[in-house]
Amino acid sequence: MAGTSNWFEFQWPVDGEFSGFVRGRALPNFGKWNDFSPSAITRIKRLKKNNVKEELEKRSLHYDEKENRPELIAILNENIACETINKIAEVRTAINMNSTVENNNISEMRTKKGKGKKRENEIESENNYFRSGWALKENQEYGKKGGGKHIPEKVLEILKGFFHAGDAHKSEPYSVKEMLEALRKKVEIGELEESDVPKLKTIENWISRYSRQYKQAMAKKSKAWTNNNVKNINNTFV
Repeated sequence: MAGTSNWFEFQWPVDGEFSGFVRGRALPNFGKWNDFSPSAITRIKRLKKNNVKEELEKRSLHYDEKENRPELIAILNENIACETINKIAEVRTAINMNSTVENNNISEMRTKKGKGKKRENEIESENNYFRSGWALKENQEYGKKGGGKHIPEKVLEILKGFFHAGDAHKSEPYSVKEMLEALRKKVEIGELEESDVPKLKTIENWISRYSRQYKQAMAKKSKAWTNNNVKNINNTFV
């Protein structure tokens, strides 16, 4: 389906209002759903030979004019399969990079004296928060006693909006200073209290944690989607 290569969350409801539909959107838990009805899906599956040729040309794939529709579809399906495999490889690379950084951080903490063991447990706990409900506790600061401040939920939602907007438009990401300035402007117009605005360092720490956990969540979503996509590749244009 045209445009779906830029989406990273899909649903195939089997009951309810959208039973039989395919639903997709750009980011997990973010943005508007794009819905495809069963009749629309049927029309997509029944592409004519000329439509298949157009798709091959868009992808710069070479074919013989004498080849029939099934042969052209085979070329297209092979290309789609390669794209899917490449996406899986990219996700695995991202996961491995995150794991390496986290393992290095833990190893560094193990070499420290004094409260090293206690801090090590805290770091390992932080790495597991997302799997055990971390997202519900993301406004908590961990570290030295009294060294952190809870970020109000309404401020978190604003920060998440900046984060996802920057992630969707990677060439124009919001800097931490820009986020802080935007929060201060909301104080000026009465939308926030001065006490609601976290410090620059607090925002930096939150972005670091949220970015790591978000990438892990995206990797899981992408893996689930690609696994399902591989199973259905041969049916896409039949």
